[in-house]
Amino acid sequence: MLAALLLVLALGPRPGVPPDTPWSCPATHPVKGYLSESGRRIYHLPGSTWYEEASPERCYASEADALRDGGRPWRDPAPWRRTDDLARVAR
Repeated sequence: MLAALLLVLALGPRPGVPPDTPWSCPATHPVKGYLSESGRRIYHLPGSTWYEEASPERCYASEADALRDGGRPWRDPAPWRRTDDLARVAR
């Protein structure tokens, strides 16, 4: 625990700022970041699918800041694709 605290202090302050409201970030920090239910830091870029619905816990000036804070980009789930593997096996 002490080692983690020393590491945080050595690295300096977290990038980003707190949100303006529960749903919005300052214009200077438009990237919305939050902790997911699994405990991972996720961020949304302006214009992404769920950007307007995302409730940030931290706002970043750039995607680089969000990445530096340990975030990863939100991704649309991969679309389900039909494969013909079974058809090839049956031949």
